[in-house]
Amino acid sequence: EGDMSEVTKHLSWFGLGIVFMIILTLTDYEVLGKLWIPLYGLMLIALFAVLFTTPINGATSWFNFGSVSIQPSEFSKIILIIGLARVITWVNERGKLNNVLYILLILAVIAVPSLLVMKQPDYGTAMVILVASAVMMFSAGISLWYVIGSILAVGVSLPFIYLYVLP
Repeated sequence: EGDMSEVTKHLSWFGLGIVFMIILTLTDYEVLGKLWIPLYGLMLIALFAVLFTTPINGATSWFNFGSVSIQPSEFSKIILIIGLARVITWVNERGKLNNVLYILLILAVIAVPSLLVMKQPDYGTAMVILVASAVMMFSAGISLWYVIGSILAVGVSLPFIYLYVLP
């Protein structure tokens, strides 16, 4: 009985995922790009609100609606990639891609959701976000030195974040 309910649940989610994938495939990415600011805001609200849910295995990563669980950090990866692409494009159009202040703006867009995801804690998703962001920044043409500097800054700040921010 229990095994079949799990199979049914997984098949239902698989079917829903296929429908969602088809809808996203048919949606013009420019529409999603224009909606990035409200989507980013909703993402931040969801990532903050999930911190007040009941922990499951020590992590506050899920909203539970009866038998359905939703993990906002999974949606945050998609929303952040869309938003980050828009921000990088906006910065690049102004010819400021290697300007320190604009790079700090890009890093702020990445840092806020990343820290909220780490606070859950969901380090795997946080690493995916950070790696995807670094690849996007490098692919956009940001100087390799800024990418290396950012990676070093994150590496140096990780003990501080782990000891003082995350607890």
